Amino acid sequence: MCRSEAKTPGPTGACGISCWVCRAYLGEVCTCSAGDSPEVDTAMALQERRWGKPCPILACAAQRSVSHCGRDCADYPCDLLKSSDSPLSESYLAMMERRMKAAGSQ
Repeated sequence: MCRSEAKTPGPTGACGISCWVCRAYLGEVCTCSAGDSPEVDTAMALQERRWGKPCPILACAAQRSVSHCGRDCADYPCDLLKSSDSPLSESYLAMMERRMKAAGSQ
């Protein structure tokens, strides 16, 4: 079965994108994993073999032992997400940063 034909909810990457709606995952360009997943080392090793390095977002999440950046990392949104090839746009991350600052000041 093609990944895009699956009817059950799929995994969510460390970046916060649902892998079942991510074109990179569906096209088998990305290996989806949460940062604290038991499969994270396998996912990063596969990325290393395919592209010469693991996804920097996944590597950071694994190093920090956070499952998903947006939910679990105190530094979200960070410079790494803003400067990476993450599917999250710079304007989306700026909005999240504004909302988190506003929520923190209440």
